[in-house]
Amino acid sequence: MNDDMLLLAFSLAMLTYNLGILLYSLPIPIKSIKRWGSNLIVDAISSSILISCFTLITSLASKILNILGSDWSNYFMWVSSRIVLIFSGFSVLTYISGLLKYSYIVSLLSSPINVVLGYLSAALSALKVLVFLGSFILNYYSYLMLLGVILYSIPFRIGKSAGAYLIAMSIVFYVGLPLMPAFVETFQSSIGSVSLESTEISGRVIDLSGNAVPNAIIQLYEGDEVVGTILTSSQGRFVLGNGYDLLPKNFSYRISLELYGFTFITSPENISSDLCVGKELCSLNISVPGLLTTAGGALLIPLPTGSNVYEVMVRDNEVNFTLVTNPDILPTELYIAYPKGTKINYVVVNDEVFSCQPITDFIWYDINVNLCSVLILSNVSNVRVIYEKIFSEKPSVSERRIISMSEVSSFIATMISIGIAFIYSLVFLPSLYLILLLSISASLARFLGGRGLPIRIF
Repeated sequence: MNDDMLLLAFSLAMLTYNLGILLYSLPIPIKSIKRWGSNLIVDAISSSILISCFTLITSLASKILNILGSDWSNYFMWVSSRIVLIFSGFSVLTYISGLLKYSYIVSLLSSPINVVLGYLSAALSALKVLVFLGSFILNYYSYLMLLGVILYSIPFRIGKSAGAYLIAMSIVFYVGLPLMPAFVETFQSSIGSVSLESTEISGRVIDLSGNAVPNAIIQLYEGDEVVGTILTSSQGRFVLGNGYDLLPKNFSYRISLELYGFTFITSPENISSDLCVGKELCSLNISVPGLLTTAGGALLIPLPTGSNVYEVMVRDNEVNFTLVTNPDILPTELYIAYPKGTKINYVVVNDEVFSCQPITDFIWYDINVNLCSVLILSNVSNVRVIYEKIFSEKPSVSERRIISMSEVSSFIATMISIGIAFIYSLVFLPSLYLILLLSISASLARFLGGRGLPIRIF
């Protein structure tokens, strides 16, 4: 295809040359006709030189590209990394918008978040243009040059200016566009990740036997007021802070755990910023001394008052443990709470079988919970609970994440500065660089397609 287009351009150059000879040779003493003949001859020679040197020009462009250290793969990698950064910003800010959906400061934060999202959208659009422009130039710059040579060779300078500009633009953009990352990074401001900059405390909630407590509700209190509600995962994990909450620099919250209608004191009783002094990420396991076991969420057995438990074993559909009770409080009751998705077949205490019929039922966060009890008469009791887990349920509770008003103003300023940094680094600087390339292309096109070489033909 390149040879066919070069042949077409050469044919047009020969046509231009013959027309120039014809006009210059006409026995008509009109200076303008002679001048046109001279110009056409010069244009034909210029076109022929461009056609003959086409391969040399493309090779020279590639050589200049290597000398300047330009690399198209680095260019596309740079653009792709910026796109990934913007999408991470979209993900975080979209999550924050959902996080603040029911917050009392939603009206305060939603406006700057929307502004930053607008900045990110503009930056993403600019990067998509850069991807398209880079792909187009890389794959079609030689065809653009050929098209420019063909336009340049059309007689009577009909397409000379347009052809010269296409030739100049294809060369300049092929060599100059891969240098954009170096130009932008020279002048850009620092772009950080869009995130909630705060301490992250994560870990598991575990019972007396060290097993995870899934789908439990952690209530965080500041004084007598609930300031946070967190639902543990199916593995009993929780996360407080980075990516979920906007925590104050100094905090201390009292912990309370709720499960199947029971409320437990935890160890530690408080969670505070002192746990992560000098660290952004720290781990904390919260144990529940009053919770004997949950059997993976299938049921709940609270530890009776004045009792200790030993040798807890949780198998499929069976819980075994030894309960040691203070003789002064005998007899006592062992309570078992279980959701609708679990069936208690029977309970064995010191080889005596009990049916464990429900004594009451209630609804806990849209989960139907049954409560049964077994009378404990001995101070040492070997207990077996035989159950069948039919299906699992999660409590219908909306998490209440902590948004500190003391951090809101700095967070807003951070979001706005990040948005401005994106616009400056990913929209303004690339646009300025493209304008610079277009200016260089226009100057080179003026040199190639000006009024012609000052050659007089007599």
